[in-house]
Amino acid sequence: MSSAGASTRRNTVRQPKVYLDTDVLLAAAGSTSGASHLIIKLSELTLIQGVISEAVRIEAERNLIAKLPHALPAYRAFLKSAKLREVPLPSPDQMKPYQGQADPKDLPHLVAACLAGCHYLVTHNTKHYAPQPGTIEVLNPGALVMRIRQQLSHL
Repeated sequence: MSSAGASTRRNTVRQPKVYLDTDVLLAAAGSTSGASHLIIKLSELTLIQGVISEAVRIEAERNLIAKLPHALPAYRAFLKSAKLREVPLPSPDQMKPYQGQADPKDLPHLVAACLAGCHYLVTHNTKHYAPQPGTIEVLNPGALVMRIRQQLSHL
């Protein structure tokens, strides 16, 4: 095998799919210096595939209008630039196998992330989730940034 072929194979890293909870979008819109904002930038650079549900998008906008209206333009701009993939919330039947793995109000997000094939669910409320091992990893924004940094260091 040529060294170019070995190099290409060694440098192949899969693009992680990352489901973003509402609080991550709010933090990213409110500050340009935190891990949440960096996650949006990673999605813009296509180093990760950011995934949200329609409910997350709507809830974030509603909260920004009520609490941080000055951050609304930044939020709307990064929704376009980050090319976040929007997935539907699951049906009640789709949620049944996941019962007990998240706080009831957060369960639709866990299931949406799992059904979308996400590797990670990123939230500031990690204690609200307890997924079965091997399904999805729940991380706070800082932990995801460190995980991506580790993956990039192996390139």
